[in-house]
Amino acid sequence: MIIEDDMVLGYLVDEVWLWRLAKKFGYIGTPNPAYLALYQEECHTRLMQCHEIRATIKLGRRIIEKVKIRGLRILPVYISNSQIGLCWSLPYSMHPEGRSAKKTAQLEFFKQVICEEDEPKWWASTNGDVPRAMQDVTEPREDYWRMTLQSLPGWIGSSEGFPRVEDAPVTRNERGIRIEPPPFIFIKKRDESDVETEKPSSPPPPTDDSEVDDCDMEDGEAED
Repeated sequence: MIIEDDMVLGYLVDEVWLWRLAKKFGYIGTPNPAYLALYQEECHTRLMQCHEIRATIKLGRRIIEKVKIRGLRILPVYISNSQIGLCWSLPYSMHPEGRSAKKTAQLEFFKQVICEEDEPKWWASTNGDVPRAMQDVTEPREDYWRMTLQSLPGWIGSSEGFPRVEDAPVTRNERGIRIEPPPFIFIKKRDESDVETEKPSSPPPPTDDSEVDDCDMEDGEAED
């Protein structure tokens, strides 16, 4: 099996599903008005979006810790010639060709956690140029696009130039001593045992009567 350096084996991350879980389990919380007051109002949405992206990836890393697959990472991949999605990047040993029974069992558990059924496939990493086969693909597949956070209503597409949570404006007291900014957000911990999560294939916003599926997310807990 010949593998190109910029190819990634894995599954496209359903970022919207993971984002919903991050909100449900307390990784994403309500912003602190005292912190937001340090910025102009037009920055508030971008600050919250920065927080939500980081919280979503943090939960993804929690899943990686849970499934215990060495070498599993979250990496960006091309879904068109200009759009990027996140990918659960598996070690090449998880390819069905020559995969051991032990690794197959590990993969099956991981698939249960992320609600996947198929074998992993190859994706083009953004570490390289847009692959030739995608150079004329101006729009991603609809199902791929609806898995990205960028597809959410009101989401600002590019994070370039975003204010970061840790970059609060410096304020000083009357003696010129720097005043530490208030915390950006207060995160409440929430038990993830025996939870029901929405199927990652359902893109509409969650509602009380949304269809649910039992993905294995036991023992998870938001971190401070």
